[in-house]
Amino acid sequence: KFSLKELHGRIVCFTMPFRPCPTGCGFYLSPNDRHDRCVQCLGREHAEAAFVNGDCQYCEDMPLGTLRSRAAFFSKKPRRHSTASRSGPSTSGYEAAAMCVEQERQGDDVLPGTSSQTVHPVCPPIESQDDFESSSQYGLDLLFGAPAEGKVESVASEGEPSEADVTAELAASAGESQSVADAEMAAALKRAAKEIGVVWVPPPSPEPSRLDDWFLGGRDSRPRSSPVPFFPEVHEELTKSWKAPLSARSRHANSPSLTTLDGGPARGYTEVPQVERAIAMHLCPQNAASWRGPPRLPSRACKFSSTLVAKAYAASGQAASALHAMAILQVYQAKVLKDLHEGVPDPELLHELRSATDYALRATKVTAQALGRAMSTMVVQERHLWLNLAEMRDAEKARFLDAPISQAGLFGEAVEEFAQQFSTASSLAHSSEEGPPFSGEGHNLAPAPRSLEPPPLVPGRDQEDFRDLSPSVVNTLLQARAPSTRRLYDLRWRIFVNWCSSHGKDPRSCGIKSVLSFLQEGLDRHLSASTLKVHVAAISANHDLVGGRSVGKHDLITRFLRGARRLNPPRPHLIPSWDLAVVLQGLQQDPFEPLQSVKLDALSFKTALLTALTSIKRVGDLQALSVNSSCLEFGPAYSHVVLRPRPGYVPKVPTTPFRDQVVTLQAFSSQEDDPNLIMLCPVRALRIYMERTQPFRRSEQLFVCYGGQQKGKAVSKQRISHWLVNAIRTAYLVRGLPCPLEVRAHSTRGIAASAALANGASLTDICRAAGWATPNTFARFYNLRTEPVSAR
Repeated sequence: KFSLKELHGRIVCFTMPFRPCPTGCGFYLSPNDRHDRCVQCLGREHAEAAFVNGDCQYCEDMPLGTLRSRAAFFSKKPRRHSTASRSGPSTSGYEAAAMCVEQERQGDDVLPGTSSQTVHPVCPPIESQDDFESSSQYGLDLLFGAPAEGKVESVASEGEPSEADVTAELAASAGESQSVADAEMAAALKRAAKEIGVVWVPPPSPEPSRLDDWFLGGRDSRPRSSPVPFFPEVHEELTKSWKAPLSARSRHANSPSLTTLDGGPARGYTEVPQVERAIAMHLCPQNAASWRGPPRLPSRACKFSSTLVAKAYAASGQAASALHAMAILQVYQAKVLKDLHEGVPDPELLHELRSATDYALRATKVTAQALGRAMSTMVVQERHLWLNLAEMRDAEKARFLDAPISQAGLFGEAVEEFAQQFSTASSLAHSSEEGPPFSGEGHNLAPAPRSLEPPPLVPGRDQEDFRDLSPSVVNTLLQARAPSTRRLYDLRWRIFVNWCSSHGKDPRSCGIKSVLSFLQEGLDRHLSASTLKVHVAAISANHDLVGGRSVGKHDLITRFLRGARRLNPPRPHLIPSWDLAVVLQGLQQDPFEPLQSVKLDALSFKTALLTALTSIKRVGDLQALSVNSSCLEFGPAYSHVVLRPRPGYVPKVPTTPFRDQVVTLQAFSSQEDDPNLIMLCPVRALRIYMERTQPFRRSEQLFVCYGGQQKGKAVSKQRISHWLVNAIRTAYLVRGLPCPLEVRAHSTRGIAASAALANGASLTDICRAAGWATPNTFARFYNLRTEPVSAR
């Protein structure tokens, strides 16, 4: 007698269209099982492989519970499982239920195709009604799905492992297989290293501990994998770019086929994906108006970081491209070896095998070099992030960025140079309880005066012209260009020399065609027309005459520059990089006030910034100001101050009609509508600055060092620039605002001139104060979108 539920299970099992296994083993396949054989004929490895890889498409389509049941089929003990709540019938459930019913229908205690001593590993023979009831329930659960999650009831008989035990057993089996594979690979590597002469001593296995598992066999008891042997030649190729990580270039120009992948650009192997213009405009709206090509990051630091990322990505893409070639060669090697193993040795196949091996070694070398460049670029990126924390010029940063890579530290050998350069310098900003950070006594960070030696004679045109001249005359001729111009030309000329070396050209006698190709590459990199013009000037200063004229005066060169200006017109920054109103409000608060008692660094910062804003002068003009009685004069009751540069000073543009102009600054009256306006008076700041620096002053230059061993001596232009930047940033901190991303000392000219124009000053007076010969200079480079300061 059976219950209704049991009878229903019997009817379902008999009516389901099961398929017998084609091999004649006596087992059945469910309707949803698309395998060509039953689970027993496929074997245990096939059932367990479904958890490791997806080689079998039919197993990939099966539910997880079905895969577990198929794997449990081969367990040592009989198992009955409950499945997770998943949609769709369970294949193993069909087989189990069908086989159980078939056994009882035949009245036999053994499964078809097995001996009388063989017990079915999934569904044992039915010996009693209790066993049949359990089997029927097991078949119904697998046929119609398990209960909902949280209501799953185990139907395993007492003493039998659960599904979790089966999963753990499979994981352990997979771990053992992986350990065996690792051991075999380690043994193969050891034999290979010994054969090719690579010294490798694998680390000894850890000594067993009495605290290890004695029975369970936990994770710690598994054998540890051995490291890969160290290959010196691979390391040598990989570290070739580590000697100069910033200036390292590709060393496999003779094998471009290994790093040029078919369809590589379309598949993302060459360049970092470009930022979407809509997102860039949302993140950086203040610079969107100046974009003529792809969106660009706002600051120089961000642009440099982006360049490093692009360089590392390109190097990684080259390594990945070489990996494609290596994989094809290795597969080809495997096929040739198979043919040689199965057939008669063929000399041509052996030759192909040796050739493919050499090509694979070439691809390995290229891959190592590309990966080395990617790694070295990441080191440069990390160095750049740290160097951004200090106020350093780009030339100073380049020395540390290009230092050889060492595992001793991030900067390696450059640490000693770094410590020597900044041994007498400490941070300008230290935390204080009163306000934004400043150092206690201050330090002189100005570099020692350096004598600029004249550049060496240029072989070629200049050498012939200077042959019969005296050394003093030659020195005078070489001083025709300003030191900054000579340094700029030298840098641009070296870039052209490197380009000519890579293209097999003589930089001094190459034709106009080569010069135009060089300029076109720069234009393709989105260099501005003004930058290309500097390149042309540097080349003209060193290149031989072409047709009796310099390169810069050649018709094709002048036409090219005009075309470059049309294709890539100037993009002046119309939005100020910092807010003048915020800075002026910050200068009226602590730590800039009261001036009579503030620290010398704060006094120096504020005085320099107010002088720069009210005079609209360059930093070089500020450095030339003198305290000599003939150069500095205060008016009656300090109503104004007259400033003149030191005698013999040559400005940046010596042809300006305002070269010898006198700077007159008017004092702010305390009777103004705003009583705090007196705190922004440049005359008051200069008077107090003169009084407080007089005791230790050792130079007639207006601005002197405020601390350290050089206290009282003249400061450099770079140090005055740092003063201006620090004053602006500190004013932002005073106001509780984040510092601007890009602040330059030269920005004071454009912001001050634009604010003066917005407040009603005439353009003629502004140009006269700034030293601009025509208003075109102001309109093209300095006119910013500002509002009157008084309105805010």
